[in-house]
Amino acid sequence: MRIFILSFFLFSSLFAHKLNLFVYDEDSKVIASAYFASGSYCNECKVTVFDDKNNLIEEGLTNKEGEYIVKNPKAKLLIKVEALGGHAAQSEFEVKNLKHEKEKIQSHNLLEGLFAAFLLALIFLGLKRIKK
Repeated sequence: MRIFILSFFLFSSLFAHKLNLFVYDEDSKVIASAYFASGSYCNECKVTVFDDKNNLIEEGLTNKEGEYIVKNPKAKLLIKVEALGGHAAQSEFEVKNLKHEKEKIQSHNLLEGLFAAFLLALIFLGLKRIKK
């Protein structure tokens, strides 16, 4: 029984310093939130952000609430957080609500609309010449 209780305290203290990383997007921002298993924030921890080709996009430190806002989000990200003592966590994240991605889609829709109008005008002119 003593061994069981002793091992319980040993394992629970091991997980107390486990670093957790939660990544989410909100209002076209990607936010990485890092915290320890004890619930305390991972403040001033090193954050590195990579794109889907494993190129370093940016790096910085978390704030007092353990949060880091990615300044230049891409469609797919790999975010790594490192705390003192060798504790680390990483998470892959796919951004679904990027503002500039929506703008690209809208510009594609505009170009497609202009191309469709041009084709309709050519068809109309071709039919008009055939009718004469």
